[in-house]
Amino acid sequence: MLQHFYSEEAVRYNSMEIAVILQKFRELLHYNQTLNQHLINNTYWLKMTEQGLTDLFPFIEKGKLLRTLYRMKELGLILQKQDQSNTYWFTVNDLPVENPAAPSHSVSPQAQAFVNGQQVEPASKRLWSDVNQEFIAESVAKLVAKHGYDQNHFFEIWHTFAASMDANGEQPPARMDLIQKRFVAYASKVQMNLAHGNRRYQHTYNQTAEKREQAVEAWLGYIDKMPPEFVYKVDSSGLQASLDFVWNCFIRKSYEKQIPLKNSYQLENGFSVFVNTWRQNELKDQQKPSYKPRGGYQKVDHSDTSWADDIDLEGL
Repeated sequence: MLQHFYSEEAVRYNSMEIAVILQKFRELLHYNQTLNQHLINNTYWLKMTEQGLTDLFPFIEKGKLLRTLYRMKELGLILQKQDQSNTYWFTVNDLPVENPAAPSHSVSPQAQAFVNGQQVEPASKRLWSDVNQEFIAESVAKLVAKHGYDQNHFFEIWHTFAASMDANGEQPPARMDLIQKRFVAYASKVQMNLAHGNRRYQHTYNQTAEKREQAVEAWLGYIDKMPPEFVYKVDSSGLQASLDFVWNCFIRKSYEKQIPLKNSYQLENGFSVFVNTWRQNELKDQQKPSYKPRGGYQKVDHSDTSWADDIDLEGL
């Protein structure tokens, strides 16, 4: 097809240079279309410097090359724009020209708008979210095999990735393998960040667990070591058991419930609540039908402290 255009246009315009330039421009525009690059206002463009032009056609003298491009522009064969950085933009108008001597007026409105420096919204825009999920399944399978998560995990990453690309206004490449590579790179980065986050969480969790374990162990240091001032601060009137015995029960119960010991306030207030509840428990035992006083003391099962499980010692 390109060779056909080449021979026909060389005769039509009586110019081998026009035929060669058109053929090369079409090849490069097709390449841009394949890679989906330089798509502006629904038209694919070539972007090159003046040096790039002369390098592309080394067999055409520079002055003649520029004159030929100007003639092609006048004939309506190409559209040309030069930006502020002296970079040239070209696209080919492939509509047939019946009279080579007359300029073609069948120019794409979007392409002409770009040449004139205007902005035109594209008629349609391809979206990442429109890519068929079946085409992503192969990449998802590879990611599952590598990272060990289920498919839904990576499909969720795909949806997040596609939504982000659409929000940034970036269109997907025309080639599916490039779409897959972009997605795999994004998913791999997400997994790397997830792994780092898991390690940080595990490190923090281990530190927290170690500190909690040490705080729980701290209770055992108070066995048989009730602070003397607690004797005066805690109301022990009416207790059948000795205050030291109740204190040790309080310490063991707190350790048994794996409560972290935070400060002396927790000790003092926790013990006060424990003593009051202990006294109430003794009164309940006295009201049981099976209760029988022995000597000057009342019969109470002090070894059973399961009633203290309902006390919120940690929240004190």
